[in-house]
Amino acid sequence: MLVPQIAKTIKLKDTKEVSIALFIVYLAANIIALTYAFLISQTPLKIKYSIGILTSIFYIAVFIYQKTLSFTTCQNLKDFEHVKIVKS
Repeated sequence: MLVPQIAKTIKLKDTKEVSIALFIVYLAANIIALTYAFLISQTPLKIKYSIGILTSIFYIAVFIYQKTLSFTTCQNLKDFEHVKIVKS
């Protein structure tokens, strides 16, 4: 579910169409499910939910990086607002 979205975000370097809340909820759900998997001692579930947690954390990191990068770019562009371009 998350891998195509991660690939699209990295390729396009655009997070406008993505809700970070979805990934936070997905992360929380995987943490709860992993806790349950430990309580019932199910190794396959432990592996599945661990992969889900790692994927969620990776995507949230990519999301934050892309937002920071776009914010920094916007701030850098604002530094040049006072420059007037003279066409000859």
